[in-house]
Amino acid sequence: MYHRPSGEQANNTAITDYNVRGEVTRTRMPHAGTDGQVEYVTTEFAYDEVSNRTKVTTPRGVEAPEAEDATDFIAEPSATS
Repeated sequence: MYHRPSGEQANNTAITDYNVRGEVTRTRMPHAGTDGQVEYVTTEFAYDEVSNRTKVTTPRGVEAPEAEDATDFIAEPSATS
């Protein structure tokens, strides 16, 4: 796993972790804690063996599956002339 800090806001750095394929596996964003200390909110990403993102876990711990394919979208009817 690789990580790269990016940007600064009030001397706080966001951190992004990558797997060996270069896919983002986790982001940690600075957030003001209740005691004045910086806390990080974390979002995690999971991928299948062919690099399709399969899941996102939000900072609140909610797991949101990714759409498996384009059939999950509503198709608009095509215009006919």
